[in-house]
Amino acid sequence: MANNFLETKTITLAELLGNGKKYIVPPYQRDYSWDEEKWEDLFFDLNELEKSVHPHYMGAIVLQSSNGKEYSIIDGQQRIATLSIFIIAIIQILRDMAHNGIDTEQNNERIDIFCRQYLGDKNPASLMRTSKLELNNVNNHFFSRYIVQFEKPTRVLLTKEDGSNKMLYGAFEYFYKHLKAKFNGKSGKDIAIYLSETIGDKVKFIMITVEDELNAYT
Repeated sequence: MANNFLETKTITLAELLGNGKKYIVPPYQRDYSWDEEKWEDLFFDLNELEKSVHPHYMGAIVLQSSNGKEYSIIDGQQRIATLSIFIIAIIQILRDMAHNGIDTEQNNERIDIFCRQYLGDKNPASLMRTSKLELNNVNNHFFSRYIVQFEKPTRVLLTKEDGSNKMLYGAFEYFYKHLKAKFNGKSGKDIAIYLSETIGDKVKFIMITVEDELNAYT
């Protein structure tokens, strides 16, 4: 059994999402299901983290990979998706600041750095961002089209969407609203330090990587 484990280690959120790897939620995994109660719990924990010298552990995640480049998320997709949305909400606030002429050049540079680090690179032909995180068949189109690309869906579209996609956008709206209040009066530099040093470095997981799904579930 031990030979089937590639590694088990503690990893920061920045190391998880900022390593150039791609994470895929298998088609059979359940749809996004976190609701406001869970978003509120996470937001509270992350606020407390800012006051603490200790990291915040988000539990174990189980990943399966045969090539070390693409990883199937066997356990942890809800947490990874929600933290990605949390980061996207922070980046959106920096985009608002740049759009409103607040340290535009510096904030645009911060946006580019964080998008590359946490979300993925742009395709040079389409100029669309290719997400490091691929959700299941129900959620992925909505997530990659609207949330990762910072494109606001119409209310008409949201009423037609699957309930879990409404929750995905609901998570973005929840974090955007609360982070906007949190960062009121803060500079882009302050926000960048918060994302890098508090969220990126102090949110941690126990990452278990295995070679096949059988051992992942074991």
